[in-house]
Amino acid sequence: MSLSPVNDEPKITRTAHAMLVPWGLFARQIGLIRRLQEVPIPQRKRDYEPHTKLIEFLAAILSGCRYLQDISLGPHP
Repeated sequence: MSLSPVNDEPKITRTAHAMLVPWGLFARQIGLIRRLQEVPIPQRKRDYEPHTKLIEFLAAILSGCRYLQDISLGPHP
């Protein structure tokens, strides 16, 4: 007995971060992004504003990242 698929249809794979676009649009619509950018963060600006990292971390939490390092090192960064 074989465990191979009966037909040759492609397998549908849903990504863990599929909701990031709607959440981002919703956050922008309710003014969350603008308000996060108004929060004073005493940190030097280099290539990115400190607020960009804050928003990136919020998106990572919403997408299911368990650890901060998963943003860069995880299986689906």
